[in-house]
Amino acid sequence: MMRWVMVAVAMLGFALAFGTSSVGMLAFGLLLGCVGLVGAFIAFAAARVESVSQAQSTRELSMIIEARKQKARRGDAADSSPTAHLAVASGDGGPRGKPGADGDRSPDGNTDGGDGGGGGD
Repeated sequence: MMRWVMVAVAMLGFALAFGTSSVGMLAFGLLLGCVGLVGAFIAFAAARVESVSQAQSTRELSMIIEARKQKARRGDAADSSPTAHLAVASGDGGPRGKPGADGDRSPDGNTDGGDGGGGGD
């Protein structure tokens, strides 16, 4: 509703500016018209963002509900926690919980434990 009021204010301001012979009324009309146009633009953009965000949240909610329905149909009570499938890396494991292998290298490519920098001499 407010966006249409701003469009009407802009039209009124420009009509006032084009129909007057006074410099003061011309300046006031142009100011009113420009402010009305900027306000209408912002109001239309806000309405568009609001409609998209509502559609997205509704879509996400329907996806969550559908996933819960499928999970209930399968009867997966064991996978109730989201961290159930995370692997815990042991002391002898490699990166990302993979089993370590002989000859694993450090992240910088050295096998001697150095940081890859110079000798410091």
